[in-house]
Amino acid sequence: MKTDRHLRDLIKAGRIKLPIKKLCDSVRADYVIHLSDLAAYLDLKAKQPA
Repeated sequence: MKTDRHLRDLIKAGRIKLPIKKLCDSVRADYVIHLSDLAAYLDLKAKQPA
């Protein structure tokens, strides 16, 4: 994955189950993934067989 846009597209398509949020309602606000959500996702992926 080379860009954050590609990651957002995968999340929106449902291929990666991570909640993305904006810190404010501005159109130009960056999207964020909370560290606790990322940690939970990585823990879940580590428990799944490859």
